[in-house]
Order: sequence, then structure tokens, then C-alpha cells
Amino acid sequence: MVATKKIEQVEELESYLKDNTIIIGTNYRGLNVEDMQGLRRALRASDASYRVVKNRLLAIAANNIDSDNISEIVDGPTGLVTSHSEPVAVAKALSDYINENRLDMKILGALIDGAIVDAKQIDTLAKLPSKDVILSRLLGGLNAPSQGLVSVLKNALIKLVNTIEQRRIQVEERNK
Repeated sequence: MVATKKIEQVEELESYLKDNTIIIGTNYRGLNVEDMQGLRRALRASDASYRVVKNRLLAIAANNIDSDNISEIVDGPTGLVTSHSEPVAVAKALSDYINENRLDMKILGALIDGAIVDAKQIDTLAKLPSKDVILSRLLGGLNAPSQGLVSVLKNALIKLVNTIEQRRIQVEERNK
């Protein structure tokens, strides 16, 4: 009976870990139920989830899905943040919640698209602007030269039209 329950938990963990863009390992020691619920709520807003896992079952599930490097982001009581969406938003949501609530929770590391990332890099990632902000800055930078060209051409045309208008006025005054 106990073995079948653990087998089911391992299978559930396997499906939980598959196809995530980011998996962040955390040490949740010292968190109370209210903090844990608040964390889950904050992560849900950025399309992520938080789950407390047993390290031994996690190791078996990781081995079954050929993701043995998950063991590098696990140490002690482990909670995993997983998401299929943008890693920056997830890292920012986790870091912001930890800092805003002054939690003693530690980020152990992460897997981003299969690559190991340490806690300092997650902190750096959390400080990056979102994908939308980066794209809008890029588009603004790409758009600036064309806007400058349009301004220069517009000013040149305005000067040309003014010059022609002044010349027309001079010719009319001569013909009078």
C-alpha cells in the first residue's frame, strides 16, 4: 500500500517537472502556513506554482525523466517553483514576495531550460525588466532613427515650401 502511494507520487512529480521553462529550488524552512499560501498566490499571478517535495522522491522522478541535474538545486527541506511561462516574471515574483515579506526563505538555484543557474543569477534575473518592457525599448530604439529621418525630411520640405512661397510673393510684387 505504501509503495503504490510513493509510486503515484513519483509519477505525479514526473508530470509536474516535465516541460517547464524554469524550476527554482527553495529551502522553505521557517515558513508558516500563511506565508506559504501568500507565496503560492503571488506565484500563481505570474503563471507559476509552488510545491513542497520529498528529496528522495524528487531524485527518483528526475532520474526517470532524464533530468538528474535537479539534484543540484535541492538541499534540505525543498520547495519547487515551476512554470511554463517567462522565467524573468517568475523569478521576479518569487524574489519580490520574499523581500516584501522579509522571509527567511532561501533560493538554492534553478534550472532554466535545462541549464543550472545559481541563486545570485536568479536574483539578477529578477531585477531584469519584463519581456514586454525589453521589447518596447528595442522597438523604440529601432523606431528612433526613422522618426529622426521623417523629422529632417519634414523640416526640409517646410523650408522648401516657405522659400517657394516667398519667391511667389516677390514675383507677384514685381508684376504689380
